[in-house]
Formats: sequence, C-alpha cells, structure tokens
Amino acid sequence: MLRKINIHGFKGVMDATLELGRLTAIVGPVGSGKTSCLEAVAMLGCAAQGQVDLGMLMLRGVRIGAPARYPTALAVESDGSRPITLEVSSDWASYHVNLTMPAEDDRARWGFAKETFHEDTRHVVDRSGRTAEIRNPSGEVLLSPKLDSDHGIASLIKGLRGDSQSAALVRELEKLMIFSLDTPVQAGTLKDPWPSSPMGPQGGGRTQAIERIRRSGVMARFEKEVSQAIVWLDSVAVEASPQAEPTLRFQDRQMAPGVGKLSAGELSEGALYVTALLTLLFDPATPPLLIVDNVDHALNPKLASYLFGRLQEIVLSDPQRPQLLLTSRHPYVLEKLDLTDERVRLYYASRDRLSGVARLTPVKDACIQEGQPGPDMPRARLWLSGGLAGVPSP
Repeated sequence: MLRKINIHGFKGVMDATLELGRLTAIVGPVGSGKTSCLEAVAMLGCAAQGQVDLGMLMLRGVRIGAPARYPTALAVESDGSRPITLEVSSDWASYHVNLTMPAEDDRARWGFAKETFHEDTRHVVDRSGRTAEIRNPSGEVLLSPKLDSDHGIASLIKGLRGDSQSAALVRELEKLMIFSLDTPVQAGTLKDPWPSSPMGPQGGGRTQAIERIRRSGVMARFEKEVSQAIVWLDSVAVEASPQAEPTLRFQDRQMAPGVGKLSAGELSEGALYVTALLTLLFDPATPPLLIVDNVDHALNPKLASYLFGRLQEIVLSDPQRPQLLLTSRHPYVLEKLDLTDERVRLYYASRDRLSGVARLTPVKDACIQEGQPGPDMPRARLWLSGGLAGVPSP
C-alpha cells in the first residue's frame, strides 16, 4: 500500500504532501489544484515505467499541454529550469525522481536527472544523470549501468532484483492512472480515445471489466451494490453476439418482463456513472491505487453522499478492494467521511489568489476555527462558512 507522496514543482503545486489512507479525498473549488495533484501521481507511474513523454501521460489520464507548463511556471517562481521532483513511499520501500523538461517537441521525453530507491533505511539504488548503482540488501554493488538520460532505471530493478521491495513498489507504480469518467463513453456513443487495461481513463472497456468481475466470483456483490444505489436496477449482464462485440444489458425490475433489458445508451447519466465507479472498485484488474477525478460528477447531492459512504465502507472492510484517491468539488461528500478513522484522510485544495500557488491542507474533525459553532455543525456547512481550520471562506 502506498503511504506518502511528495510533489515539488509540478504545475501550480510547488510543495505538497499527501499522507495516504485506505481512502484519501481531496476537496476544493474549481481550479484549486486537485487534478494537478493527481496528474503528478500519474507522472510517477510513467517514471516508474521508465519513460515520461506526452503520449505516456495521455494514456494515464493526464491533460496534455506544452511541456513548459508541467514544471512550475508561475510568475512567483523565478527559476524556470527547476526540475519536477516526485517522491513516493510504501510500507517498505521508497522512490525519488527528479525530471527535467524536454525540448519543445511533442515527441520529446523528460530527462531523468536523479533517481533513488530505499528499502527500510537501506539505500539500494542511486542514479545521477547517466550513471547509476544498483545494490543488493547487504550493500554490494550488483551493477553500475550507463543509462540514456530519458530512460528510467525501474526496468533494471525488476530484472536484477525482481523479488525485492523496490521491485514490488515499481510494479504498483506502473499501474497508476487517472480515471475521469465520460458520459458518452459510458453510454457507448463514443469510444474511449485512449483505451488501456483495466479500463480506459474515460471508462472504456467496461464490458470486459464486468466480465472479469463475473469470472472472479464477486458478481452478486457487485450487482447488490449497484441495485442499492440505483433502486430500479436488478442485474447487469454481458450479452454475446456472433455479429458484434459483447454488450451490456441492465435489467429494470420495475418494467414488464421481456422489455426491461436496457442498453447503456438508455440509462441516465447518474446510473452510468455509479455502475462505472463500482465496476472499477470490483474489477480484479483495477490498479491497487484507484484514482478518480471528480468522483461526484453527474450525481445529485443525495446520491453522491450515499456513494461516498459506500465506497468508504467497502474499502475499509474489504482488503481485496483497491486503495482510493478521489477528488470532489462539492462539500456534501464530507458528511459521510469518518475522519476519526486513521485510514480515512481528507485534504482541502486551495490556490493563493496573488501567487497562484496551489496548497493542500489536511482536514480533521478537530480542525474547527476559533469562534465557530463546533463539531455539531455539518461539515458541509463548516466548509462553506469557513469553519474548518486551514480552509478559507468562499
């Protein structure tokens, strides 16, 4: 399980730390830096795979722009050549990487200025520029390779020390991507432009994911969760056709027999979104850290609050489900978070009005501003009134 992520010099995020729980939520208004934090995590996945370029970032759900806008480009930052520095730690290993900006070329790759791996307190990999050393647990140097500046060292870690804690961390990081579910893709009117496994960043490949859920033996539980959130939905099935690709059918329990099997294109936006989120949660191929941007997209406040609560209960009670990292723009999702449980973490994202610097502030139930009514007030109202410590008034 990933425990901590440090982000330095990525877009508007000059210095931020995420202490991850089983469920970590980042809330804040539009443009506050929530998505930028997720994109920095996705860039870590590219670095662990050994290559960072626009194509790889796009496949992981990162918004694509000019390379010069990925390092901090705020006017307050005087050194435009500052590298992007990313750090991540799991229970037993940690990875640090410095990435330098490529040339103004869509095909160019970011450079690896520095990479290090630690296992417990042991320094097992050190890379600076093109030179590197890979050590075994006793400190003996196994290899001193010369590397291309735009290739990471992680693939060598898996090859030389495949059963190590560092290799386990690399395998987890390689799977990182951002899911930002898109309604036309869910409805089947558009294909996910960037398909990948398990599902595409916009939710493509859901039919195959539900088939994996069925084969894994948790289909009944998946359908129960879907039907509790969407009261008219009885079951979800994959229908095969010799002339076309398999399709999803959703059984409406309130319709007459024989006419209640609906296609994805006939569902409401909210029903599509709920089924897609729960598909990701139960798909055995989903990354160990499931990252979803704007998790309450297309949901009414009551359904969004209910779904947030169910996601929390499922991941806290079932270790087979992935760790969650979610963002939301709306305060009502806070009501279901159990901030007394150390496995649940909440951060508020804000952006300085003068400098543009994005910040993350950890929020706990005890964080009540002096002079505010206190913990009996709903958290949503505390947020909107400026009653949560570290959270500015709207």
